[in-house]
Amino acid sequence: MPKLLTPRRRRGVEYLDSPDVDPTIVTRSLADVARANALFGGTSCAIEEVKQALDGVGSVATLLDVGTGLGDIPRRAREIAHQQGVQLTTIGLDAAAALAKASKSSVSFPVCGDALRLRVGLAFGGHAAEVPGDRQRPLVVDRHAELDVVAGE
Repeated sequence: MPKLLTPRRRRGVEYLDSPDVDPTIVTRSLADVARANALFGGTSCAIEEVKQALDGVGSVATLLDVGTGLGDIPRRAREIAHQQGVQLTTIGLDAAAALAKASKSSVSFPVCGDALRLRVGLAFGGHAAEVPGDRQRPLVVDRHAELDVVAGE
């Protein structure tokens, strides 16, 4: 795609992550994000990556979605995994307690935490991996690996 049509990516403050924002507004706003993801291709882009990752994981896998929101992407990933014969356990991590609670019906394990502040790292069978900072990239790992969530300064 030509750079002329693609705006420069900007980093800034995520207002919805602020603790003084009403949880009802946060949840309603993320419902809009989930709807936009479904309508404009965000969900399908993430799911295409999940499909590729599922090809080599065997029959059981785990997906960690950082910044899960309402869990719309892990919910769809679990449906796709089921179609491919993979039992997918989903972990939805979000900094907002209201979103972790709201994602309860969409993910296997909702977790309230801030991966960027805690510098969460994952250890898989002796191999460590940083949690990706890009909230749109799910991480799929083989369930047979040991999974330890480590929070550090």
